[in-house]
Amino acid sequence: NEIEVGAAATITANSGSVSLDRQVYPVPWAAGEFKEHGGSTNVTGLGGVTGAGAIVVTISVADEDYNTSPVGEDTVPAGKLTLKAYRGSYSTVIATADDLVETTADSGVFETEISIPATTTINSVALKQGDIITAEYLDPTDASGNEYLNTDSSTLDLRTGSLMSDKSVYVTGSDAILSIVDADLNLDAGSVESYVLNLVEWDSDAAEVLLGDETEFDPEPSLFRETGEDTGVFQVVIEIPDSINSENLDSGEKIDLEYVDYGTAGEDNYSTTSTEDIGLTIYSSNFGATIELDKKVYTWTDR
Repeated sequence: NEIEVGAAATITANSGSVSLDRQVYPVPWAAGEFKEHGGSTNVTGLGGVTGAGAIVVTISVADEDYNTSPVGEDTVPAGKLTLKAYRGSYSTVIATADDLVETTADSGVFETEISIPATTTINSVALKQGDIITAEYLDPTDASGNEYLNTDSSTLDLRTGSLMSDKSVYVTGSDAILSIVDADLNLDAGSVESYVLNLVEWDSDAAEVLLGDETEFDPEPSLFRETGEDTGVFQVVIEIPDSINSENLDSGEKIDLEYVDYGTAGEDNYSTTSTEDIGLTIYSSNFGATIELDKKVYTWTDR
């Protein structure tokens, strides 16, 4: 017998949405606004500009209307996504995105990254704490068939950092884990960032030096490295030396470590005059049993 078979599909429009990768971003800093301890050398973050730190914003657009190929990576055309900054009644366009590329085949989610340097201004004033970053996605056809503007917003903020260690007393020759916890240094939530050791000063009877200036500390790695993406925690393992520049450390010697925060909570922006000294005190000891490992850093494959 003759059998008739068929298939049906409904063609409908879908409502899109837009989202930023963070609810709070640090304020970007310009050259000269964030310095190593001592204030003589600028700190370089992201953005490719020496001594400056640009923030990276990742924007996601979810819209099944542009998911036209189940096996290929589709795109949202340029001009549909705009990133703006707002301060009260004033605003500025930071960037209008080029084509957004689908994250994976058939995901219907499209992403782009936009870098925001400290040179960005609102009403001729640099970005500062409290400003609003807004992503605007113009959906040409939502579920009702109409054009619709989707938005998502986040704030810029400054947060005061801290300096921490894994112990308070160390036998000379043992390792110390030092951590800078500062969300202002976390410029890109999608990458592991690193900063120079000279952010921290060592001050004891034996010497007053920057961590990166002396080989006796034998650091691993050679930078303060973020513990993972978007943690804002930067660590290094140093050796508590027996001596610095031929000056021996005494038993029970007080060691003051200091990190200078140039962007503190409550301030509008980074400042070389409104800094906060973040201190940490540890002590040396020549007595006591210790357990020593053969390396300072291990991978999960090590035996």
